[in-house]
Amino acid sequence: MLPRNLVLVRHGQSEFNYIVHGIRNQSVSVNDIPVEVLKQTGSKWRLTSLGREQAQIAGKFICQQLDVAKFHGHFVSDYVRAKETAALLNIPNAQWKVEPHLRERDWGDINLEEFVEKDHEKTLFRNIDAFYGSPPSGESMANLCLRVDRMLDTLHREYAGKNVIIVCHGELMWSFRVRLERMLEDDFIRLDKSKHPFDRIHNCQILHYQQVDESHFTHMRSICPTDPSLSSNEWQPIVRKTYSNTDLLDEVKKSPPVIELLRSRSLQ
Repeated sequence: MLPRNLVLVRHGQSEFNYIVHGIRNQSVSVNDIPVEVLKQTGSKWRLTSLGREQAQIAGKFICQQLDVAKFHGHFVSDYVRAKETAALLNIPNAQWKVEPHLRERDWGDINLEEFVEKDHEKTLFRNIDAFYGSPPSGESMANLCLRVDRMLDTLHREYAGKNVIIVCHGELMWSFRVRLERMLEDDFIRLDKSKHPFDRIHNCQILHYQQVDESHFTHMRSICPTDPSLSSNEWQPIVRKTYSNTDLLDEVKKSPPVIELLRSRSLQ
């Protein structure tokens, strides 16, 4: 049995988020960024002033408007931006447990400049296989799901039927969605490519999962406290799809047999 309520919160705008956004909209030039900034360790980025404000707004929303009387478990990623966000939420009587499994996705050998350039050769895995593909020496989304499973095991053992809040990262929250909603690869890729704001996980976005029948999470709502127009804000039932034999074969047919293609070319 999982927690009664599970509240996931993404960290506020980080210095890294600010720099990436600035480069993409051309308000910041890579050439103007000091070398020591480019070499900053990924786990050490702080929040910006906007990020701190976002965390405070999200905290007030959680305390005043989320229908959770109190949290029994408080978990946070060991990255600085997540810990700063968790503290600024100002949850009453919080006793945060720092959990390395909740760290951000490992982007491997991709540096800041390559990360910004979406068509760089090191980032093409996103277009080829966004779920199972991984950056050089980094983690795939499938890898992240394994970390999330370990976290869910802990929640199952220690917080069954209770209320838990977790402060972590956007990619981790996607992995929670994949596992808790039994989302398949095609569903994830469709949402990953979507440009609709409701399908994104913004800074200080909240995903609230709730049980009704005490066996698994039955409903989820996505809330962006800093700008409610960016999220649906409504409870949505979680539908876990199943497949008949025919359904599975229909899925299989979406992947053409490459051996047949090879044979047809060899006969030409």
